[in-house]
Amino acid sequence: MRATEPEEAVSKLRAYARRHPLAGDQDREIVAGWRLARAVMRTLQPLPTDSRCLMRSLTLLTLMERRSLSPTLVIAVKPQPFEAHAWIELHGQELLPGAKPGFERIVEL
Repeated sequence: MRATEPEEAVSKLRAYARRHPLAGDQDREIVAGWRLARAVMRTLQPLPTDSRCLMRSLTLLTLMERRSLSPTLVIAVKPQPFEAHAWIELHGQELLPGAKPGFERIVEL
């Protein structure tokens, strides 16, 4: 991610997307998204790796794209004191914990 622009990084993650049987059924897609989000949270949390919001979001985005679920990566910031947060949405529903009040969305990919 450090070597490239965010749009290009997300585009590369989405490059492996295939048509999946769930694609097109919004309710089933959301249930599958919640299940994948829970699996990502439970798997990454105990590992000795970077498990902050951006890494969780990019991991979930990759898993969902491989199932043709078309998630949205949302990045938001809070100016004072500066904080940033990232999460995944699918059909307008947050699958990972979203930003607290006071954050402003700066990009949706």
